[in-house]
Amino acid sequence: MLIMVSAAMLAAPWAPGQAEAATKSMSVDNAQWFAIVSRANQYQSVEVASQECQRREGLGIRDWYYESRANQQWRFVSQPHGTYAIVVRNTLQAMTVVTTAGGHVELRSMHRSNAANQQWIVKRIRSYYVIHPAGAPHRSLSIPAGKIEVHLEPLELSDGSAATWQHWLLVPSYRIADAPPLPCRPLPDR
Repeated sequence: MLIMVSAAMLAAPWAPGQAEAATKSMSVDNAQWFAIVSRANQYQSVEVASQECQRREGLGIRDWYYESRANQQWRFVSQPHGTYAIVVRNTLQAMTVVTTAGGHVELRSMHRSNAANQQWIVKRIRSYYVIHPAGAPHRSLSIPAGKIEVHLEPLELSDGSAATWQHWLLVPSYRIADAPPLPCRPLPDR
């Protein structure tokens, strides 16, 4: 199932003079599961790459078509100082910034430990959101190298927050008490 987002959802929900308030960190409903959908390509969603529905730690976080799967639904859990842990529904693991031995930064699904590399700042700008790691607020969650077509590529952190491929829509999926979503699906053969 794909989500269609109307032009009305992209319209600015704030009156002139309220732009400053619209760009500050904001509160996100902790009881809601969201699809984190790309503003650049509204069929593209953030998901945990799960080979044959694996639920182990360290799986990459990437973009893929939104299908209402458990590995595509995220909850924003309030943390100290106005930050959030971003938790995936199928494993309840947190989106984590990991630096490899070679110094490359990756996003992984890891056991929730409330560590600094699992803290995120969510800012609303008009009708979309920018998601920054708390330890690097000058960087934003981004589609790889600004590619707006779906590629089975890991998401990245890129400098700034002005590019469309750094903007996200938080589309409500299910309330916590609601029926479960579809299970995760295996990756297609490449």
